[in-house]
Amino acid sequence: MNKTLYTLCIVISVSLSLRAQVFSDSFTSSSTPQPSASWIDSKVLKERWKNVRIIGIGEASHGTREFFEIRHALTSFLIQEMNVKFILVEASNLRMELLNQYIQGDSVSLDSALLAMQRWVLRTASFRENIIWLKHYNATRPTNQRTQIFGIDQDNYTASSLRLVEVLRHIQPTDTFADHIFDKLNLAQKISAFQRLKKMEKDEVEKLFSVFDEIENYLHQSIFAQLDVNHHKKWEEALYHLENLRAVWRYALASAKSSGKGYSLIRDREMARNVNWRMNRISVEEKVVIWAHNEHIERANMRMKGMGYYLDKDWGDLYYALGLEFKEGRCTVFDPSQQKLVTSYFDPPTTGIEHYLTNNAQEIQFLDLHHRDYQHLANHKIWIHDIPAIRIDKKYALEKIKPIKHFDGIVYVRTSHPSLILYMNK
Repeated sequence: MNKTLYTLCIVISVSLSLRAQVFSDSFTSSSTPQPSASWIDSKVLKERWKNVRIIGIGEASHGTREFFEIRHALTSFLIQEMNVKFILVEASNLRMELLNQYIQGDSVSLDSALLAMQRWVLRTASFRENIIWLKHYNATRPTNQRTQIFGIDQDNYTASSLRLVEVLRHIQPTDTFADHIFDKLNLAQKISAFQRLKKMEKDEVEKLFSVFDEIENYLHQSIFAQLDVNHHKKWEEALYHLENLRAVWRYALASAKSSGKGYSLIRDREMARNVNWRMNRISVEEKVVIWAHNEHIERANMRMKGMGYYLDKDWGDLYYALGLEFKEGRCTVFDPSQQKLVTSYFDPPTTGIEHYLTNNAQEIQFLDLHHRDYQHLANHKIWIHDIPAIRIDKKYALEKIKPIKHFDGIVYVRTSHPSLILYMNK
């Protein structure tokens, strides 16, 4: 194996052994891990990421402890060494707001912020430790240089409606326009009760979306044409929330009228739109890091067009897709038959990554798929784990990929351990 790649394998392993120091709640700025230290090869990562703007870091399962730890090691490097200030997470943006306020140093309870996430996949001890590190690191930085964290996944209809009205009232506090919009949003909800979605005819669907079109026309009326710069940003935010409302109904209709695949197609397209919305509002010199499942990160997917497909289409070589995979081990998943979280063991794929490693003695390895050491994988198809949050038949928890087509790099873990889930009874 190339010497620099071997070094990176070592440093990631060492970084995990230091997690107690890195993630301690009593963490202080003096104990901040420095990327120039022996536990990370900054030259390798800087070379790989110097010319990209979006670094997607995936995970083969939502419930693997090692993936949280590796993702933190890489993200802390990006923050400290490459000045990345934006983390985009596979979660609702409105639900991520409390966590963002927490890491900015606001008086917010971390436990309350995590409880607001609803989904168990981010209610883990490892994610909690990630957030604590971000808060303590931000405390050492000027306000305008602090890291921020946002969600890119589906928002709740009611919450998005209220946020849209709130933004409009900020723009025109003495006008009745916001009240009119609020009435229209309530009308949209009444037109299409979720239990009726399967029975909706084409004209009913058109009527539903015509409400959103009417709201957009209002937003483009002359009352908003004379806005100053600050109000113009709020106007753009209002359009963003309006598009989220459209997306909520697209999700719901796809779920009701088709298979889960239809829902997934819309979900990933909307996540890519949300990433682009963030990218269009930061400097062209700045980078972002995305935390999401491999199926959303990868550039190609045999089953559907994921978020990574759209980001690859929009950003090309400015997008870097890093997958996280394991050989075998246990993961946390939700078992719908028992209505509870369980740990499940996953065997090694029949033809997995380990068959192509030049050195498989390391517990964790980084495969730089564009390096000459891995060019022999260009025409190979291999199996990797593809484990959703909900427990499924294990034969469906695998995906066949061409590594170089799907990812730019893969971090490979030999043994997976389940995430520790917090707030189990909440």
